[in-house]
This record gives sequence, structure tokens and C-alpha cells, in this order.
Amino acid sequence: MRAENPIIEVKNLSVDFKVRGRNGSSGLVSAVDNVSFSIWPGETFALVGESGCGKTTLGKAILGRVPATSGSIQFSGSEISSASRSEWRELHGNMQLIFQNPFSSLNPRMTVREIIGEPLIVRGAKGESLDKRIDQLLEMVRLPKSVGHRYPHAFSGGQRQRIVIARALALSPKFIVADEAVSALDVSIQAQIIILLQELQKELGISYLFIAHNLAVVRQIADRVAVMYLGRIVEIADRETLYKDPQHPYTKALLSAAPIPDPSYVRPKRVMLEGDPPSPFNPPSGCRFNTRCCQVMDVCKVDSPPTVNNKDHHVACWGVGSAPEDEGVKSLQITEKGSF
Repeated sequence: MRAENPIIEVKNLSVDFKVRGRNGSSGLVSAVDNVSFSIWPGETFALVGESGCGKTTLGKAILGRVPATSGSIQFSGSEISSASRSEWRELHGNMQLIFQNPFSSLNPRMTVREIIGEPLIVRGAKGESLDKRIDQLLEMVRLPKSVGHRYPHAFSGGQRQRIVIARALALSPKFIVADEAVSALDVSIQAQIIILLQELQKELGISYLFIAHNLAVVRQIADRVAVMYLGRIVEIADRETLYKDPQHPYTKALLSAAPIPDPSYVRPKRVMLEGDPPSPFNPPSGCRFNTRCCQVMDVCKVDSPPTVNNKDHHVACWGVGSAPEDEGVKSLQITEKGSF
């Protein structure tokens, strides 16, 4: 059991968007559907899954960038899902975002010092204290003070991302959403940014929600990993457990497709998924993975699976634990649907 309370606690969160078809029909797309999880102080919680599964929408909902349709989001024990605009203004001092593209997220007409100093100026900083804080932030992301008067176009991708990180750290946040923060960078630069994020976490005690496609990067940086499919989280476990003993068929397929840079590594048999992901406009009933799963049962097409919890390894799959007609596996505890 953990002694401290989670810094982020998401309970049964759903985010729906109204859409209109070409023929004039309208409906709802459930980008995030009944998602629950917690992030602890000083933890890196990774979120992985295919493009379009709702990872970025979930991150934006936590930061108040998109409204939640239902459910609860708590930050340090306080409910924030219905926070007002003025309340979000204060919250954003403690909750920040690192964008995927380090060039498009920087104003090309502003110098580095202006970019990093902007959130500080909005909060009332000026004069010597402002200059001192900007110098400190540049030092924290391992950039010399002399680069402060240059513009974003003069930097490499890795240097730009360091500037983005410095801006995110300006108000000393406790929680950062890193949305594909290294995917636009070369592999060698990715490693440098990951090391920087880890060092900053140790120095400042920051918690990360790390959204990514690259499973090798996730294995390097994450403490726990959540796997998302078509708006729902299907599995959560600590890093080593998930990579060594994946339980959900979708997780197994993802890991079997990940390249391993080791010529001596004997890869297990590749798990191939049939077909394309269903449309979020018209998702399948029951388990949303049932149209591509090689272990599908009749119950999978009718009812959403409950969450099975085995020593903090959470899996939402009828094939793990028991189907309704079975008495269940004694070592597994079945909890509320969709709850982690």
C-alpha cells in the first residue's frame, strides 16, 4: 500500500464529441469511455495504444483542454473536472503540457527568453527576479544562458524541445502531460531528452503522464504502463510486469510487433491482428477488441469485461479470470467495470 495520496485520480471518465456525417446525420464519438486510473507523486505513468485510441484526448481532458462528458478528475484530492476558467488559470501553474512538435509549439517571432519568460510575466514576475528565473530554467534543461536572445529557428529539434520543457517548468508544476514528447526527434536525441526528464523528475519530484507509441521509449522511462484501445484502458501494470507477462490479447500483439535492437534476441511468435480498428463512431458492443481478438468468446460480443486485479496488474478481458458462467479464479479479484 502507498502511504501518500495520488496526485491525479481519474474515475469513470468519458469524453464525447458531436460529429456530423456527409449525409447530414449526426451522432456522438466516444473518444474516452469510462476510464479510471491514478498517478502517484513522482511517478511516470505511460499511456500507449494505436493512433486514434484517445490517448491525447485523455491527456487534454485532465488538463481541462477539452470538457469531460462524465466522470471525475481529481488533482491532489480536489475535484477539477468542473473547474471554472479562473480556477483553471490557477491550476495550470501546477499542471503543464509538453507538446509533440517542438517547433510548431514555439512562437518563431519570440526569443528564447521571451518564450520561457511569458508564463512568468503573466503571473507578475519582472525585473531581476524574472531574469534570474529564466537563467535558472535554461540551466535546468542544460542550455547556456547565451542562447536566450536567439530565435527558435536557430536550434536543432532536441534543443527546441529543451526550450519547450523549460517553458513547462517555469511555474514549478507538480504534474506534466508529455504528449509524444520525443517522437519527432532522432533516436540519439530521444535518449538525451528522456534522461533529462528523468533527472528533472528526481530533482523536482514531478509526476508525468507520458503518452507515446514507441514501446522501447516507454520501457525506458515509465514506472507503470496503461494500454488503451478505442477509448478504453484494457491493461495496467508496472513496467516490468507488463513487458514480461502481458495478459490482454491486444497488449500481446503490441509487444510482439515492437522491434528489439538485439541480434541475439529470439523473438516469440508474432501475434497478428486481423482487420482494422473499428470506427469510434460505431464501436462494437461488448468488448471493443472482440472484432480483432483471436481469443474471442460469445460473451465478449455482448458484455463489457470487468476489471481483473492480480497484485496491481489490472486487465479488462473475459479471457483473464473468468467468464460469467464460471466461478472465477481464486487468485484474481474482479472489481468494478472499467475501474483501475
